[in-house]
Amino acid sequence: MKLIISLLVVLVLTFFHVEAQLGKVILLKGKVEEYGSNKPLGLKLTFIGRDGKKVIANSNSTDGSYQAVLNGGEKYKVIITDHIIVNGDTEFELPVVSEYKEIYKHFTCSKLSPGMILSTHSIFNRNDDNLIDQKVQLLSEINELLSNNPRLILRIIVSTEDSWFPPKSVKINDPKSKNKKKTVTITTEEQLKELLDKRISNLKKFLLDNGIREKRIDFEPKLAYKQPEKTRKTKGKKSPEKEADNLVDNITISVSRLMNL
Repeated sequence: MKLIISLLVVLVLTFFHVEAQLGKVILLKGKVEEYGSNKPLGLKLTFIGRDGKKVIANSNSTDGSYQAVLNGGEKYKVIITDHIIVNGDTEFELPVVSEYKEIYKHFTCSKLSPGMILSTHSIFNRNDDNLIDQKVQLLSEINELLSNNPRLILRIIVSTEDSWFPPKSVKINDPKSKNKKKTVTITTEEQLKELLDKRISNLKKFLLDNGIREKRIDFEPKLAYKQPEKTRKTKGKKSPEKEADNLVDNITISVSRLMNL
């Protein structure tokens, strides 16, 4: 009997400890609507707590309403299947409450569809193929997109829009004569094509080395360029290169397709 009483005391103390840590439950309510049209959507919402536990809710296609019973004091991430949340917090922390409470959160989202542009980045310096520090932000975004959307295949468009090389002359061995060299011109387009190939190769290696599966990414080259304006001279000196020249986006992330799982 004493053992049973002791166990009951432990259970009661544990219950109040958990209550003190998390607080009472909260009923999260709101609506899910389509971005742009405000059309109500019937979709699956997944709320993931810090411990990885999931709470599933489904919105009503008639009015977009949903309800989810969540723990007060807990932090959650929300995922809406096959959609990108445009308006509404994708991560939020609920307050600790001493009694039952209702909280409202609305979400506006867009359906993932082939060709949809998700973001743009500048991860190469002008005329260069080495990845710069912004690659960390890019990796984080790609990881989140793929983990949140298991059917998603991304398309990464790698561009040379930020770069330009003037044609250059080089000497090479003349195949018609062993002891002679001939001069050939390497065009702007040929130089940019080489740069583009190196950019794709370096980016692909970086992503694969950091755990991104090759089958989840399609790479698309975009050979484009614009000859920069001539620098103006001021009192015998060239004006400094415009800062904006180094800020042209050279990476576009878009939706390639959705897999059938």
